[in-house]
Amino acid sequence: MKKIGVLLCLIVLIGVSMNFYEAGAATLPTEDAAEIVLAEGETYAPQTRQWQGIPGVEVTDGGRIWATFFTGGEKEPNSENYVVVSYSDDGGETWRDPFFVIRHSASDVRTYDPSLWIDPLGRLWCTWCQARNDYLDLKTWAVVIAEPDAAAEELEKEIASASPRMLSDGVKLNKFLVLENGDWLYFTAATVPSAITVHASVNNGADWTVRSTVSGNGLNVTEPCAVQLENGEIVLMTRIEKNMGGGIGRSVSKDNGYTWSEYASDLGAPLRGPSTRFALYRLESGNLLFVNNDSDTSRTNLTAYLSTDGGATWGCSLLLDERSSVSYPDVTQDKDGFIYVIYDKGRYEEKEIRITKFTEQDMQDGFIHSEGSFVRMAVSVLGATSDITAVNTQFEREQRFTTEAKLVDIRASLPKTIEVTASDGKTYTLEGKWSVENFTEGEEGMYQFVFSAAEDMLRYKLYDAHALLTSTVIVEKSGGCSSALGGGSVCLGAGLAAASFVMFRKKGEKL
Repeated sequence: MKKIGVLLCLIVLIGVSMNFYEAGAATLPTEDAAEIVLAEGETYAPQTRQWQGIPGVEVTDGGRIWATFFTGGEKEPNSENYVVVSYSDDGGETWRDPFFVIRHSASDVRTYDPSLWIDPLGRLWCTWCQARNDYLDLKTWAVVIAEPDAAAEELEKEIASASPRMLSDGVKLNKFLVLENGDWLYFTAATVPSAITVHASVNNGADWTVRSTVSGNGLNVTEPCAVQLENGEIVLMTRIEKNMGGGIGRSVSKDNGYTWSEYASDLGAPLRGPSTRFALYRLESGNLLFVNNDSDTSRTNLTAYLSTDGGATWGCSLLLDERSSVSYPDVTQDKDGFIYVIYDKGRYEEKEIRITKFTEQDMQDGFIHSEGSFVRMAVSVLGATSDITAVNTQFEREQRFTTEAKLVDIRASLPKTIEVTASDGKTYTLEGKWSVENFTEGEEGMYQFVFSAAEDMLRYKLYDAHALLTSTVIVEKSGGCSSALGGGSVCLGAGLAAASFVMFRKKGEKL
């Protein structure tokens, strides 16, 4: 009987160990762990936030969009900082904000820099950093959700019993990387970021070891992001701190992250930037996506770039947000090929977290037009500015003109006064004019005409977040179009102002 009892105990222990391993939490939590709190009531409600930013995004096979960012206190860094995790089950129209928060009970410990990642086993990893007194004793922690597509009540049960797990020292901001040989990697920076530490797991995240370090070659390097190319090389890129001149640097490994090339810091456009977080992501096609501010000095013109040759050149680009104070993009791709880019805008004033959804084909075409895409969907927008949500004045969203048409003819076909409805529920009448970039009369092409009512929109605090006040004009040679508008010729499309959202750049145009 004694032997049987011992055997049963061993079987139970093995079963518990296997479940713990399968959940990706082979290391027991410690007394330093933050609390995972289901956010109910007013304590963590959006209206209590004085600021918010630094977001991450993931999308499940079931279509649930997960988003994270951090907030708390009057600024960052602040001992009151905490992480917010939200999700949407209707394509981003509405959000459970927040679903849960990650906070620390100690008065001198903050939680910040969260990231989301769905691993090859379908589990959702939420990682964050903990620090004492702003930037001391940096640790990366994680909690793993086994069924991120589960019904709300099942998710609540899982979160209520979740056990945070400390992964390592250092700050991990971006996603994990799965290598072709099955190894998992992630990358951290330290308080004095003179090098990047490479952490590796050979058993699906159950255990982690330090594989190598990547020297910054005398520079302060942080916020590392990496991809593995089709030839097996790992490209690691980092932000370079402003006190070291800013920009982006790169190192390459040809042996699965054990050794690295000398850190290079003078990269060509568009791999530059104003010393801020960027996103580097390998798409399912094998092509690379790079998202960053198209500026060496300021966080403006957030732009997505596409490379079809492993990063040697970046032939396609798409402007995602032209405003100032737009930053910290994160990227993911869903099973249908849609690309999601999340970012923040004006952390302390507009307090916006937004997502744009598009396809690789949209980037190659030069504008977002695919069915199912959306432009600048609000995850959380807490500032005083209201989004334009509907256009009540009808106008053609797509028009076809012949090369005989003059610019004045095209503008004459569009209204100078437009009535809109905003997210505050009010209706506004806007007076303005239509602008267009790089239009050449007599030449074929596709152009985006944008209605500009700057004075009225500033006075009413409105923003055309979803690019509703645009009209796409296709100019082509004569044939099949009826004569109209002076000496020109026009073919009017069927789409009205309530049709699909469009953001456009001429194909091949530098942003």
